[in-house]
Amino acid sequence: MSFPYYRNERHAEPRPQPYVPVPERLLRAFAHDPLAVGVYLAVARCALSTRGPIPLSPADISDWFTGTRTRNGAILRRIRTLVATGWLIAEHGQAIKLRLFPAWAPDQPWNPDAPQVGKPTGVRVRRVPLDLLDSYVGRIDPQPGRRAALITRYIDRPLLDLVDLGTYALTALTMIAPTPRLMLAGAV
Repeated sequence: MSFPYYRNERHAEPRPQPYVPVPERLLRAFAHDPLAVGVYLAVARCALSTRGPIPLSPADISDWFTGTRTRNGAILRRIRTLVATGWLIAEHGQAIKLRLFPAWAPDQPWNPDAPQVGKPTGVRVRRVPLDLLDSYVGRIDPQPGRRAALITRYIDRPLLDLVDLGTYALTALTMIAPTPRLMLAGAV
């Protein structure tokens, strides 16, 4: 399966497909940690939808990508690492969930009101198609407070996980081998 363009029936030119941008500097910094890249992608996908900080817990992200609500220490560690290195901005909410928002580089947060969500000139990105998340994983509606996020999908369980998505983004820069699920989905 290929994700390059949608066809516009009225025009002969193909229209670029919507995507989630991932900074190449982040990909280089986490070239050996596809899970961290996948966590960034999950937060970035939500930020594109909500146009602001998102209340997400590691359990919400785990439920979205595994289909089971668990407390995932690996996801929590990646969130902490991404916040500590400046790739995610975390605001403490009223409850246990952090309100997360992606950054283009440390101390350069996304600007949802600007064109290209405020991408600074010179920042190179890898484009990850929205369909890869929405069709193969599902959609998430983060809930504030202690309430679990609402997950919507047309399949019983997600077909890709965070490592698969991180690997997809990393294939543009590294010689990382695609995961079996990515190959089965025909995404690479």
